[in-house]
This record gives sequence, structure tokens and C-alpha cells, in this order.
Amino acid sequence: MKAKVESLVFEDSKEWRRWLRVNHDRKTEIWLVLPKKSVGGDSYRVYYIQALEEALCYGWIDSRIKPLDATRSLVRFTPRKSMNWSRYNITRALELIRKRKMTEAGLKVLPPDVISRAEKQEKL
Repeated sequence: MKAKVESLVFEDSKEWRRWLRVNHDRKTEIWLVLPKKSVGGDSYRVYYIQALEEALCYGWIDSRIKPLDATRSLVRFTPRKSMNWSRYNITRALELIRKRKMTEAGLKVLPPDVISRAEKQEKL
């Protein structure tokens, strides 16, 4: 028998960030409910990018996406490891540091070379 998947719906990225602040070091995964790409169009992209950015701030990352129903998908978020950062997520993390949105939890999982790049940016 499969374990029940914990899925959550948030009104906005602020609510998702509040959940991450409280749970980033207590939970091991969450399935976030987002509009389907085929249904949401540009709004899907906005929701997805906002969700990913907030997750990165707390040291979490997205992984799998699976359908929930005709209009929504489940996106799996988990605490991330320091290795295998995509260029896209490195760029995103550096921007979040610059905007002072990155938390200690997010900084802890950044690769050392990314942290040194961020420190160099701060000095400019």
C-alpha cells in the first residue's frame, strides 16, 4: 500500500515562504499543488518560478511533477543537497542573495564556488 502524499495549496508565495520557514528543517518532502502548464499558461510559469525561488531560499528544490486532476499538477519539493546545481538555479540563487531573500538554510546547501561568487558580488 502506498503512503499518502502530503500535498498543500497556498494562496500566494508569501504563504509558501511562511510554510518553508516553519517546516524546512522538519519535513523531508512536500507536494505543492500548482496549475497545470497546459491550463495555466503564463500564470503557471509565474507560480512555478515563485515557488522554486522560495524553495531555494530555504535550501529546498523541485523534482518530479505529476498530474493531480484536469487543471492542476503536483510538484515535489525536498531539501536539496549541495551538489548538482544547474546553471539556472545558481543564477537564481545569486539573485536571491543579492535581493537579501536567501536564508541561512539556503546558504548552507550552496556549493562553495557559488558562495565565493556571491561574496565577490557583495564587494562590487
